Amino acid sequence: MKKQLFTPIRNREPLSSIIATEIEGAIFSKKFPPGSKLPSEAEFCKLFGVGRTSVREALKSLVAQGFLETMQGKGVFVKSISSDSLSDNMVKQFEYILTGNYAYDLVIARQIIEPGIAYYAALNRTDDDIALLQNDVNDLVDCDPKEIEKLAHYDICFHLHLAEATKNQIMPSLLKPINKLFPTVKRDVLSKIEGAHNAAKYGHKKILNAVIEQNAEKARQEMINHLSIASDQIDEIFKKKLPDKIMNKNIYQIDSEIVWEKVTDKVERKIMGYDKNVMMVKVKFEKGGIGALHKHTHVQATFVESGVFEVNIGGEIKTLKAGDTFFVPSDVEHGVVNIEEGILIDVFNPAREDFLK
Repeated sequence: MKKQLFTPIRNREPLSSIIATEIEGAIFSKKFPPGSKLPSEAEFCKLFGVGRTSVREALKSLVAQGFLETMQGKGVFVKSISSDSLSDNMVKQFEYILTGNYAYDLVIARQIIEPGIAYYAALNRTDDDIALLQNDVNDLVDCDPKEIEKLAHYDICFHLHLAEATKNQIMPSLLKPINKLFPTVKRDVLSKIEGAHNAAKYGHKKILNAVIEQNAEKARQEMINHLSIASDQIDEIFKKKLPDKIMNKNIYQIDSEIVWEKVTDKVERKIMGYDKNVMMVKVKFEKGGIGALHKHTHVQATFVESGVFEVNIGGEIKTLKAGDTFFVPSDVEHGVVNIEEGILIDVFNPAREDFLK
């Protein structure tokens, strides 16, 4: 008797998520290696014992997550899994589980991981690694202090190249998702803390010198010192940012004057107005952008200003377009996947204090 590849689905809530998890597991266990063609939708329907809609939604979800790619007229294929695609998926998982002010969690995670990275980078670095790290330091030193995005980029590159210098296959993949969650915090520090640019320059120089000397213990200590300063800067940022009570005193909000805040690689938001009882948020999605499944105590009403979105509320999935709306009761799991680039207008009651931290 032929061995069955998948178990027919018994739990019916929600089917597409269960199917996606099963296929993802088959990819990671190399039942479907990179480059291989997946069974057709009809074949998946037979394997899982479900309807075509559920299979189609599962495949669309895995395409959006970067596991699969669709080739017109040929079918659906498994994409090669790189450290970048792995870290992107780790970021999505973190974004789902992290709540409130997680900047301190990121700093502490770095304090646990990065001194060891500096230690082993000093032991195992090559001349090519030194050239890369020196280039990162030079870029940071030479960069205009007003170019905040570039400063943040050069800062993050240094830490990632240090992880690669350890010659440990796991370290870069471990550090990448932390780095991808950190840019908003880093931009705040560089733009609002006096001397932050100089502190980064001097800290990186000291770490690099220890790595060049192959003095592992010194490299570890210099990283500890560097991250201690970073922790102090986070303290200062959030002491400045957190209001005694949640209240926006500006009655009129001018869209062009509000800066987009990066949420993920494909999602940005603006807080358009709030008091303690209500908050309006404008959320911009690039094609394929995902608002991961999550829930909160707040009641939410959302207007689709533009684009097309697949909306999941409590396991019920609908495709909505410009002019449509949806309502999310308190503590009901929900999320969206963007199909065609667009904007959502979210209104929360009470205000999302976690968005202000």
